[in-house]
Amino acid sequence: MKKLFAVLFSAAVLAMPLAQAQDSQLFNHMAIGVNLDLLNGAGLDIAMPIGPMFQVRAGFNTHDPLFGIIAFDGNKLNNFNTTVPVAYKDGGLDVDRVNLNAALKYSHAELLFDFFPSKTGSFHLTAGAWFAFSPLLHAEGKALDSSGANAVPQSDWGNTTVFEISTNSQGTLVTDLKFGLNAVKPYIGLGFGRPVSLERRVGFNFNLGLLYTGGLHLYSYDFTSGNPKPVELNSEWVNKYVQNIDKVGSYLEYLDLMNKFPLWPAMRFSLFIRLF
Repeated sequence: MKKLFAVLFSAAVLAMPLAQAQDSQLFNHMAIGVNLDLLNGAGLDIAMPIGPMFQVRAGFNTHDPLFGIIAFDGNKLNNFNTTVPVAYKDGGLDVDRVNLNAALKYSHAELLFDFFPSKTGSFHLTAGAWFAFSPLLHAEGKALDSSGANAVPQSDWGNTTVFEISTNSQGTLVTDLKFGLNAVKPYIGLGFGRPVSLERRVGFNFNLGLLYTGGLHLYSYDFTSGNPKPVELNSEWVNKYVQNIDKVGSYLEYLDLMNKFPLWPAMRFSLFIRLF
């Protein structure tokens, strides 16, 4: 973070003479801002104009500090334990439940372009993308028997599947909750305000838009080939094994419902200070 601000400060110092010499509004102004998105966390932004009718914004948003504060039953959202009531008895396995240690990790970077129909107006249309490089939720745990011991013998670690899923070579089950387009999520929206305001030092910006996420998808993995092969835990998977895991099926019905609406809303308030 210190290196980033050092680079930005150096760029600002070098660009000041150019900004004073001409005002073509082509990358010759810069504003830095803070934002609050009601569903997508808080973050930092950098904005620059591309002529009088376009501006570009790049930034980073996260919910992680909030997840470290909110707690349910003594478990904080950035590190909590949960038990899945899976019962399975076959082939020497006697699974009573699966205990998971999980963490919500909702952070993303973004690159957005604002188009202003009027050279002096504040109304704008926005298009771009958000980028996330980690699952929304990551969980690791073990299948336990009724006594609380590991229900999967060590001889089966990483080489035996149950319901298409296996443990890794350490006897650990892995689960991830991801958006369908986890790495790249296209965004489109509209808003008011100019992030880089030439009339005043401080600028306010409001944006309302939608992300296309591809829906929420829950995956576990098959490690028998050496590399993790994702197995989606959805209604199709439940239909194959529902006679054994009917308690889990009810949980996955909520995910199926969310996958029918692959859009995620965003409503953001930002405050920018023009550096030059």
